[in-house]
Amino acid sequence: MGRVRENNEDKFDFLEPDEPAVLATRGRFYAVADGMGGHQAGQIASELALKTVFRAYYSSRAADVSAALKEAIAEANRYLLDVARMIPERSGMGPRLPARWSGKRR
Repeated sequence: MGRVRENNEDKFDFLEPDEPAVLATRGRFYAVADGMGGHQAGQIASELALKTVFRAYYSSRAADVSAALKEAIAEANRYLLDVARMIPERSGMGPRLPARWSGKRR
């Protein structure tokens, strides 16, 4: 936790695929979603972003890792914007999403 707020709105997660083929093509994925403090629903945004990015990345049909990651981040962004529009209390929610990919380069 920081020095200003009582609630930590960050979330971390990782995925290390068990399947050798998935591991070889998509690698391991480690990420931190930094909920924007002071904005609505930063903690919820962090969790939704990570879940969406992981799901979209590993289900992507893109040939290379970079394209799959770009698609996954775009999908998470669209989803968070949709949630914020549907639920007024979550308007303005969002995270920062630094991530690290580990695997073979293609």
